[in-house]
Amino acid sequence: MKYILTLTVLVSTILMSVPVVFASTPKIMSSFGGMTGSPEDGTLAFTGWAYDTSDPSTALRVEIRRGTHIIDTVIADGPTQSLDEKNIGNHRFTWEIPKKYYGTTYKWSLKAFALNGDSVQIGDTPLEVDIPKPSRTVAGVFGKPRGSAEDSSLKLAGWIADKRDSSKILQAQIERDDQVVATIPADQGPELNERTGVTGNHRYSYTIPAKYYGSTNTWKITAIDTDGKRYAIVNGTQELTLPSYAAKVPFKIYWGFNTKYEQIADMQPDSPEARDVAKLKSIVDGYFINVNTGGRLSYWPKRPYECGVNDKTQVDPNLTLTYKKTIDGTTTTVTELVDDIIARCTTQMYEDNKVYAASAGYKQVGKQYNGRQAQPFIARQAWERVVKNLGLADEIVAGKDVQSEMILGTRNFEYSSSNDTLSIVKDPTGEFVLPDSYGYLRSHGATPTSVLSYQEPSRQEPNGSLLKIPLVPGGSGYEVLPKNGRILNLVGDAFKAVGMKSPLLKVNVRRWTSSSPSDMQVAVNSKYFGAANFEGGTSRIGEKLGSGQTEIDNFAEGMVWFLKNTSGDKLVTVLMPPYITEEEIIGDQDAADKAQIGRIKQYIRELNTAMIAHGYSVGVCTDRMIFISGGYGKWLHPNILPIARNGHNAGTVSGQIATLNDMRTELCGSGTVAGASIAPEEAVTLIDQIMSAIDDIGNSILGLVAVWR
Repeated sequence: MKYILTLTVLVSTILMSVPVVFASTPKIMSSFGGMTGSPEDGTLAFTGWAYDTSDPSTALRVEIRRGTHIIDTVIADGPTQSLDEKNIGNHRFTWEIPKKYYGTTYKWSLKAFALNGDSVQIGDTPLEVDIPKPSRTVAGVFGKPRGSAEDSSLKLAGWIADKRDSSKILQAQIERDDQVVATIPADQGPELNERTGVTGNHRYSYTIPAKYYGSTNTWKITAIDTDGKRYAIVNGTQELTLPSYAAKVPFKIYWGFNTKYEQIADMQPDSPEARDVAKLKSIVDGYFINVNTGGRLSYWPKRPYECGVNDKTQVDPNLTLTYKKTIDGTTTTVTELVDDIIARCTTQMYEDNKVYAASAGYKQVGKQYNGRQAQPFIARQAWERVVKNLGLADEIVAGKDVQSEMILGTRNFEYSSSNDTLSIVKDPTGEFVLPDSYGYLRSHGATPTSVLSYQEPSRQEPNGSLLKIPLVPGGSGYEVLPKNGRILNLVGDAFKAVGMKSPLLKVNVRRWTSSSPSDMQVAVNSKYFGAANFEGGTSRIGEKLGSGQTEIDNFAEGMVWFLKNTSGDKLVTVLMPPYITEEEIIGDQDAADKAQIGRIKQYIRELNTAMIAHGYSVGVCTDRMIFISGGYGKWLHPNILPIARNGHNAGTVSGQIATLNDMRTELCGSGTVAGASIAPEEAVTLIDQIMSAIDDIGNSILGLVAVWR
């Protein structure tokens, strides 16, 4: 499509206290200088000059016209060497051509108008001009700032490369408020992959000087080719507000909630349990929730002590547990295979369910449920009470975060190798089969902001549910998260393809190695990446790797890497399953409580020291760190309540939360004093939505099948 554009010049004067009088008829002189600049860096412009010979002190206004439509105006008041030499003054105009006109052909017309209506055509216009478009052989990205102000590690990072010649090393010119502050080579690793259209080490990283912290400025990064040509890059200009250097700030505490929840489901108003829950809600910053409706670790009020054992049978079928058992008032010590405990407890739970189902009137097409069939329905009703008793809707309304978990498998996703995409599976009715808790909470107004996304090859491969995705499109073999970080993009795009907003995705880290920084780079560069999760239970205290490095130090190394190499909105979460030793299981309860709480304090202190040693000066004291209390543990899954026994924190989930709060005060100088009143009156509508979500769970067995990993 072609248009006629007119460039018009009008006489503009500065109004004085006396009337303006023309000494003579205006005579406009002008010249069209043509087009300058380059489409590669977005600097194409029309230039020229125009002035009134009868009044050279007047700056003319230039109107840009397309046909009869005015599309822009500029002032001809810039320096012009040819006119300056004649002492005529500054009368140059420059009009930056909008990028929407790049790659098009238009007929441009430039015409000057005096205030009295006289006009003159500028140059040889109307003139048809071919406006070039960028060749785009040079490409790049300006990403979000990474690192932290706390340890002066804030960086601007991205990549720049020539797609035609990956051997070339280009430069990144960095400007702050139009002032060049650095020009650095884009030659860092890890290597780019096919998704960017080029391979090789072409990343740049600029450490921002601390003197720029705490201010808002316009930052621009431009690619410079080896021949000196300049190219614009994606998001190349950004207004950034950099954080100030901050002293220690409190880490966050989330309530991990998934197993043995009968204490919350069955608590009564104004009971000791209700008062404990009110205290916990005053401490925690959010929740990590998995709607678990199946198995002996879901709702089972009559669960014997040993039936809370963690399922380690896939590791060692000969594993035994020694525990105390009381029969007819006599307590004895019993040693039993974990396999046998699980089988016996499962049978016992189903027998209890049959009695409960009969009393509650559960029926299925004219016949009573058996114990297995009744379990999801019994648990579903319990979850409805849990949501109400937690006041979860009020917590969400008050701004508290909700996170969840999804194990990535073929039940929910299907991988197509032909077009390298994941798609969400549909059930026979055409409904999307969303991952477990996330799907049900999402569909009823309580969408988790982020989910822990992981794969369990040892469990999934034998039953055929493992998603096998190659490291590169079309590649052979497969790799799992977190090493295969591109899975995050595939999962996020799968949600997007069906019109759903993807949650932020957390990768699960169980060991940090020398290859981890390069392995993780693809994951952290994903637009769907939200956090790195470390399963940092207290059983790791004193444990060492083959290299001699302690496991806590190993985790600290990885956590510091994430904090320094990702933007400030990316988090590190630490899942904290409690550790109950075999000796504590058969020993004194008070001593066991003290030992378990002592280990939590020791773990946090050691992690804090190790993070400082790895160069993160504030240690754990940053709001980018989230500690999640464990809803599962080794050897036994702990009870949720009480918070305290005998004047000190108990070895329970709630006791762990209180202890984390104590450590937050000790290390970071700030905590939350337990004892606040129960949250305000429930937000009824949202509660009903969440309860409806749980009611829809039906026979599905959801959530975390908690294992000691």
